[in-house]
Amino acid sequence: MKDKKLGDQAQRGLLRSRGSVHEVVLFVSLFLLLVCDFLSAQDAAGRQRQALKDLSTTFSLMSVAAHPDDEDAEALTIMRMKWGVRASIVVSNYGEGGQNATGPELYEDLGGLRYHELHTAAAHYGVSRVLSLGFVDFGFSKTAEETFRFWGGQEEVTRRLVAVIRKEKPMVIITNHAVDQGHGNHRAVAIALKDAFRLAGRSDYDPDLGTPWQPLRLFQTQQKPDAAAVILQVGEVEPLGGKTYSEIARAGYLQHASQGPHPVPYIEPRVRYYKLWDFVSQESLSGADNFFSGLEQPFLPEIGKNLNVIQNRYRSLIEGRILPDPQMALTQIEQDLKTLARIGMGVSTQFSGDKRERIRASVEELAERLRNSKAGVAGLRATWDLTGVSGEAVAKIQTTADIDNLLRSRPVNEAVAGDYALFRIGIVSPLPLQVKSGSREWPKGWTEVRLLQGASTTEIWTQYGIVRLAQDAGVTEPFGLFYKKEDLPQIVWHVLFAKDAIEIPFRWTTHPRIFPRAQLAVSPNRWLTWRDQRITAIVRLTNRSRDLLRGRLTVSGSGARDVQIAPTRTQTFQWPVQFQRSRSENERIRFEGEDGTLAETEIQVRAGDLQVPSVRKVGLLRHADASTEEALRNLGVPYQIISHDELLLSGDLSQYQTILVDHRSYVLIPDLIGNNDRLLEFARNGGNLVVFYQRAGEFNTEAGYPQLSPYPLHLSSQRVSVEEASVKVLLPDHPLLRQPNQIQLEDFDHWVQERGLYYPDQWDERYQALLSCHDPGEGPLDGGLLVASIGKGAYIYTSYVWYRQWKELNNGAFRMLANLLSYSRPE
Repeated sequence: MKDKKLGDQAQRGLLRSRGSVHEVVLFVSLFLLLVCDFLSAQDAAGRQRQALKDLSTTFSLMSVAAHPDDEDAEALTIMRMKWGVRASIVVSNYGEGGQNATGPELYEDLGGLRYHELHTAAAHYGVSRVLSLGFVDFGFSKTAEETFRFWGGQEEVTRRLVAVIRKEKPMVIITNHAVDQGHGNHRAVAIALKDAFRLAGRSDYDPDLGTPWQPLRLFQTQQKPDAAAVILQVGEVEPLGGKTYSEIARAGYLQHASQGPHPVPYIEPRVRYYKLWDFVSQESLSGADNFFSGLEQPFLPEIGKNLNVIQNRYRSLIEGRILPDPQMALTQIEQDLKTLARIGMGVSTQFSGDKRERIRASVEELAERLRNSKAGVAGLRATWDLTGVSGEAVAKIQTTADIDNLLRSRPVNEAVAGDYALFRIGIVSPLPLQVKSGSREWPKGWTEVRLLQGASTTEIWTQYGIVRLAQDAGVTEPFGLFYKKEDLPQIVWHVLFAKDAIEIPFRWTTHPRIFPRAQLAVSPNRWLTWRDQRITAIVRLTNRSRDLLRGRLTVSGSGARDVQIAPTRTQTFQWPVQFQRSRSENERIRFEGEDGTLAETEIQVRAGDLQVPSVRKVGLLRHADASTEEALRNLGVPYQIISHDELLLSGDLSQYQTILVDHRSYVLIPDLIGNNDRLLEFARNGGNLVVFYQRAGEFNTEAGYPQLSPYPLHLSSQRVSVEEASVKVLLPDHPLLRQPNQIQLEDFDHWVQERGLYYPDQWDERYQALLSCHDPGEGPLDGGLLVASIGKGAYIYTSYVWYRQWKELNNGAFRMLANLLSYSRPE
């Protein structure tokens, strides 16, 4: 049983994911600020053009993927921007089990980061609906069976997909995944999707998941044109912007920065190929130019003539580069809405049963598009500011200029639970519109204090005001703890405009960042107690509010202090903490404010048993992740982060006994490859050079890199994903496994996530392989820990994921680190 795949936090998330479908299928459809309207950054002409495209069809598309960056970027972009198809993205999770190329965030924090990355990417594609099935990303998996085991079984994955299909009602579904290739999560999603495609339309399958809905086609990408059902010409140029659809898609895909770095140079795809994986329509496809080729709009022939007339009208309006007069387009939309209203009334009397409901849904789909398109045709766009303010300042605010002055000097879209906040919304349009009404929907517990009407030379409507947040307002920061919640607080504005006699409704939504009044952080926040030791913990207490914060700060077993912190300030306390060998009781830090404010954190403490010899000095080539540095600090060895200048400008590397090259550093640290000869020279002169895992495409010579190791060493994409996989010691008497700690098989107990990745598959005979490991049913991988003598020193390459184990305070991993740091070439 893999009970430690992501550690305790992720396991809590896994347990949370096993409730009823209504509780766990996280239909995350949040229209984030600057994301809800993907055209908000374009000019009015761009918004008008897309609004008209959206009226030319009622087709709907869903891209189903396992993780962020698995979505079909090119297909989504061209279907939205060329044909106006309504599109959504569904992921099984937010990729919290992956690696991070940009920062220290891992696990839940990484999930929060990738949530934002995916929503931002979707905005580039033109997609405003992003949904999650709510599963936990437990790391790389080689089999669908393992994935189903973690996700509650194949039936559970299928049920959640059926639920989201019935909710979104796509006519066509696409996926990049296959049942027999790639990541186990990918395979599991493909297997479940194949079943869900048919089950979603069956009335006898789990009616609690929603009204049955049968998609018409299911497509899967293929790499070659052979017998392709659909060939998307993504290399075509989007007329208004002058870029190809694949270029636009690429700009969105690059938002997945934490999964980079992305290949450079970029080879732009000109076409994308798809096979028809399943279908319920009888049309045969061969080389069609889109997924809906040959399909009628989703309404029946009895009323199709009227609707086709409407949609063909808007197709003709956007064929040229010159857009119609907005007044003309708005007038036509108004007439078409009246036509649809008459059709809708006739449906109820002419048809019955499922036929009536499907026609009614189709009519309403087009009517909704027509209503929403008015704002796009009118070029409406909103700007928004929100910032916290003290109660004392509220009393002094009399004019909109007072609010403007405060907004200019403060972070925007941020507020604090229980505090007051100032806001300003402005709406622009190239048309002279009249304002008929405006209303707001505040999050639960927010109280509107005051409204002020504003005036602007560039906006057609401006409003200022003051609100007070509820004391128990749902916080969203740190976002990594809350990104899976479907009920994140949102602010919704409804403003009704008019152009002559035509009403133009405008709806705008944002999700503010809400902070707790006080936040506590401590460094270190994890500690392995391998000896009696007194350290100084750095406790940081931040007052997020705009009012003075008074209270009592307590560290368990180490006393308490009365503290007073000014508004929006952080106070740092150096707090002596005594750690005792073999003690595993966590050190709790707590702040209790006089006003009832409460903040808590802790130092996770675990008992260890290891020997750490005297080490002269360790140099660390560290990228964004801090796990290795934190482990060095825990061991108490002298170390230094090797700066760019020190490496590049011939700094004295001989001061170090050991230099550690962190995982994936060759691609993530600038100029490291160009200065690798200095590292090898350091080893030849007697130093100990330790290189943690690198990717094959970021290390091997056939990928275009010079030989980075002293002797030939070739990396593969092979990994051991089962963290309990047995480890065999190949050379038990080797000094690296004996000094100062005798490495035993039990030192590999209680691992998380995986054993190792990117194992070498070929190496020079001068390397010695010390450990062997493999996943069940696979051949041994002996290259996970290689040692070679080079000149007077040593070179060590290891594919094991030590840094995740140090983060979890794994005793055996720390014992191995002590051996790596103190190793020297045997005489």
